[in-house]
Amino acid sequence: MKLNKKMKLSTIFTLILSLAFITGCKKDPEGPTKTIWQIVEGDAALSSLEAELLGAGLDATLSGVDTKMTLFAPSNTAMQNLLSTLGIPDYSTIAPDVVQAVLAYHIANQEILAAAITEGTSITTLQGENISVITGNELKTGATSNAVIERSIPGTNGTVHVVSVVLIPPTIGALIVQTLGTVAQPILLASDFSILGSAILKADAYAAANGKPTLVSILITPAATQTYTVFAPVNQVFNTVQITVDTYDGATWYGLLAHHIAPGIYGSGNGQTPLTVETTINTLATNPQAALPVLFVVQDTPTVELDSNNDGTTNGTVYTSNAIPANNGIVYPFAGVLSPM
Repeated sequence: MKLNKKMKLSTIFTLILSLAFITGCKKDPEGPTKTIWQIVEGDAALSSLEAELLGAGLDATLSGVDTKMTLFAPSNTAMQNLLSTLGIPDYSTIAPDVVQAVLAYHIANQEILAAAITEGTSITTLQGENISVITGNELKTGATSNAVIERSIPGTNGTVHVVSVVLIPPTIGALIVQTLGTVAQPILLASDFSILGSAILKADAYAAANGKPTLVSILITPAATQTYTVFAPVNQVFNTVQITVDTYDGATWYGLLAHHIAPGIYGSGNGQTPLTVETTINTLATNPQAALPVLFVVQDTPTVELDSNNDGTTNGTVYTSNAIPANNGIVYPFAGVLSPM
């Protein structure tokens, strides 16, 4: 009995030592194991954002280990809501420079934990403009709705905050708000018209400096005041004839582009002026050599062809089947450049 008792005590003592050893060797809880990019890749609710970041080449930025970063990551729902607001099918139809700027606005070149996102904080982004914190987890940007941080995920190279709204830089947000639903919206935001959009902004810088009405202010005029038809050269046209934004100064662009804008709506719909042979279209251009700058329809089937200066030469084709209607007019993708001279 004494021997058994000693054996039992020895066994108990051995168990205690074993438990103490196991407890002493227990590993500390592991920290984050994924980079910000790997977090985005592995989260099904961020698949739309993943595709856009990858297309913009920002996957490498978010995979880096040398700098801590913060990504404000719009959920799939947020990404789809923006498309619905803009009335477009997907982000490929938006000018690449705009997409790049918006995505860069979601990234801060420092790690900002949820606890540091407090009222009055201003967060500088890679795009250059700031995100303002309203209260706790609510962010104000250039979007029409504030963004709420829904959850936060720590990574090895920073933190991901999933947000309820796509964050828009204030300058781009102001442009979207004032152009939404007008003929200016596709011209300034669509990928097919990115060269034209940049040329308009260059022309408007000249207009603003010289007391002239800007083209954007004209193109956002409410329909109750005036409607417009825009013959909008697509990027391929400018690339084919090797015209870039730098080819002309602002004054030249202003005069040239004004000849692509006509008061009224031309087309085949109810209340529209038909685009038929011998129709003349007054434009906004001012040409000292012509009392009234006009476009001339020289062919209407199978395609509509325009002569920009009545010299008998066709200067471009109107893609009526690809017309883009707006609240205050219509935009026609146009194969050609119309000169008032």
